[in-house]
Amino acid sequence: MWSMHTPIGAAQQTVTGGRLTLKKIHLDFLSNPTEVVLTYGPGRSLLMLTNETWLSIQKKLFGESGGMLTREQRLVEKRLVSNAALCEVDEKGRLRLPAPHLRRAMLEDKSVKAQLVPSPASGWIEIWNADEYDRVMDLEDDVFDAALDQVIRESRGVQSE
Repeated sequence: MWSMHTPIGAAQQTVTGGRLTLKKIHLDFLSNPTEVVLTYGPGRSLLMLTNETWLSIQKKLFGESGGMLTREQRLVEKRLVSNAALCEVDEKGRLRLPAPHLRRAMLEDKSVKAQLVPSPASGWIEIWNADEYDRVMDLEDDVFDAALDQVIRESRGVQSE
């Protein structure tokens, strides 16, 4: 069983014919769901999360009453909410990715490597085309270095420069 202190790590899986098979550690991370919510994430990634986590995130982002949204909320709604799909996970841990999601994440080829990147703090798994994930990671190196320095300073109680 997965816990917050269990290292999961990113893993590559093959998407074949639009179908992704999840490893046991990823199923455990998501509490062994029979269905997951799949939606657009950062860059060309997809987010995979449980329906419970999905509803909690929506409530935090938009409140319970709905109503008029700010410009930023509308942008988040368009990416996350409007593109959400409920996908069944079969008894073998497989799920079929909807065609728009395959296209968005560049996973349309007959057999393509996907990078699964768990986010314990958020409760979701990002799904990337493996080549695109490597490209984005390379582009983010400088931003990562600055963010890591900031986190280290904050953990030591040092103010930002």
